[in-house]
Amino acid sequence: MKVFEKYSWEEEKTVSKDGLRYLVRLQDYVLKNPQGKEEAVMFSFSYLRIPQDSSRPVMFAYNGGPGAASSWVHMGLLGPKQISFPNYPNLTQPVKYQIQENEEFLLDQCDLVLMDPVEPPGPDCWMNRRLPVTIPQAGMPETFRNLSKTG
Repeated sequence: MKVFEKYSWEEEKTVSKDGLRYLVRLQDYVLKNPQGKEEAVMFSFSYLRIPQDSSRPVMFAYNGGPGAASSWVHMGLLGPKQISFPNYPNLTQPVKYQIQENEEFLLDQCDLVLMDPVEPPGPDCWMNRRLPVTIPQAGMPETFRNLSKTG
């Protein structure tokens, strides 16, 4: 089994409609037992308003992921961008969609931390299958790269 490397990436963004600045942070949280052995990992997307203020409330949302299930928490509800289907519920193939700013983005009210479920180690755990790439290049699906763009 290859050695797991903890991942962390962050970048400053701006909500184009009102100029709200925020930090997007993606990172692993490795959970260890009392003997220090890695037992599980949790991955998070955080949206933190700039300037940071430790007295701001924080909303923790637990995704259904990892992967596609958690993407709807970002793209459909809590993230800075949303995907919409103009002809919903009368969709045809290929499905047409639009990516737009989330008018209800909660960052003006609280910071957001979206956590994927805890995964135990083992051959099927994503932390053992992950490719050694960085998010801005090939590590992030095209849809998420588009969602992270501003303007």
